[in-house]
Amino acid sequence: MKAKYPKETSWKIVYSDFSGMERTAAEFLNREAGRLLIRQEGVYTLHVLPLERETADTTIPQNAIVLGTWDESAIIRAHVPACEIPENGYVLKIADNPADPDGSLVLITAHDQRSLLYGAAAFIDRYAPMAAPDVGGLHFTNRLFDHKLPCCTISSAPRAKTRGIFCWGHSTNDYRTYIASMARLGLNQLIVWNDHKPVNADEITAYAHKFGIELIWGFAWGWIAGCSRIQSIDEAYLAELKAQVLRKFENEYAGQGDGIYFQSFTERQDDSIGGRPIADTVTDFVNDTAGELLRRYPSLRIQFGLHATSVKNRLDAIARVDKRVEIVWEDGGVFPFDPGAARIENPDAFEEKFQETLAFTEKILRLRGTDAPTGIVFKGFMKLDWERFVYQAGPYIMGENAPEICEHDRRLRSDAWRAFTADWLQNGDYARRFAERIYEITKGNVNLCMAATFDGGVYFPQAACAEIFWDPTRTYGEIMKAAADKPMVTLN
Repeated sequence: MKAKYPKETSWKIVYSDFSGMERTAAEFLNREAGRLLIRQEGVYTLHVLPLERETADTTIPQNAIVLGTWDESAIIRAHVPACEIPENGYVLKIADNPADPDGSLVLITAHDQRSLLYGAAAFIDRYAPMAAPDVGGLHFTNRLFDHKLPCCTISSAPRAKTRGIFCWGHSTNDYRTYIASMARLGLNQLIVWNDHKPVNADEITAYAHKFGIELIWGFAWGWIAGCSRIQSIDEAYLAELKAQVLRKFENEYAGQGDGIYFQSFTERQDDSIGGRPIADTVTDFVNDTAGELLRRYPSLRIQFGLHATSVKNRLDAIARVDKRVEIVWEDGGVFPFDPGAARIENPDAFEEKFQETLAFTEKILRLRGTDAPTGIVFKGFMKLDWERFVYQAGPYIMGENAPEICEHDRRLRSDAWRAFTADWLQNGDYARRFAERIYEITKGNVNLCMAATFDGGVYFPQAACAEIFWDPTRTYGEIMKAAADKPMVTLN
């Protein structure tokens, strides 16, 4: 049914609190709903989308998007029972307006502001593609508001507690777009690795918090490019390394962000260096160094990025890692641990390798007990040219590069993204099955992480992986559609 009222002048946003992440959600709706509402195609007009605070008079004429947590919005409470809101999730309800039968209400609510932001994204990224009309045999999302909105209720909550990204800081051209894209995908933690801390670290942290994203700063505890070049991990080397880590933390990272992440000397194919076993040595070193940091800073959150390749046969040693330290595992088997294993020539042979990967993953998830924090890294989303990769020369301004730089890098990597998208179209269900098994073991108390860059846009594999992190119990067909429907996702 065609809308009775002109869309450019009959819609508004009604909010309860214009602060924190609720403000971020309102700003997102103003931009994304406004994109579909406040201009007439081909006509130079200057409409705006009114933004009004909810008042004691809950009667709303015509059309409105109502945004607010359940306990602060009387309008929301009149239409959505509290029991319908899932824990850590949101409800998006599109209903006829009882005050005006020709009007629609878009009701977005949750019990917390972060989930409210996810509900706002769901209106644009889930409901709009589904509810937009077909015109002349074509589906036009930009015609969503040309007709009265179909009634619908969507509720959802993430399965995994932590859903994050690991990235190199200096490969990020636009940190604001990066962080906003993460939040829109339902991600809530960003690990930023640097050779030198960005001089605008405080601003980046604050911007991440605006979108409900934890900011973890990463730096090396002995890791170098090509750890195979390390020749000795004797006591003198470890003592100097510990001193370097403590100095770097106190000089640069104390009081910064929401925690620190490190990698050490485990990115190797062999299991010893200079005759010393890597697993035992790195465990003792981590416990000693992290223990000293935690003695000085008891509330410090520490993540240990651990490459499984050099320690997989000595998990008994890794089991001794201090339980206050979260282990974030990499390279534990085939896809999605290893992006190079995504191109399957013999599906039967790959299934066997995949089952071996699942078995190893079950071991590491249970290694230190269910109370020890654990993360798993899905790889392949960086798309950086490692043959020409340049490390930081010193402190720098992160993520403030010119648009021309962003476009330059996007263009050069487009073929690599096309190939990886093809891999995910074919094999992404392995990643779904992998995450589903992780969820079954951990009951969601886990950190699922992508090693990824978002510069140049959000690509289908990233969106599909984020959907898997959110809820891997759906079919892969449902996950692919949810990812491809998002208007900001690049499909080629």
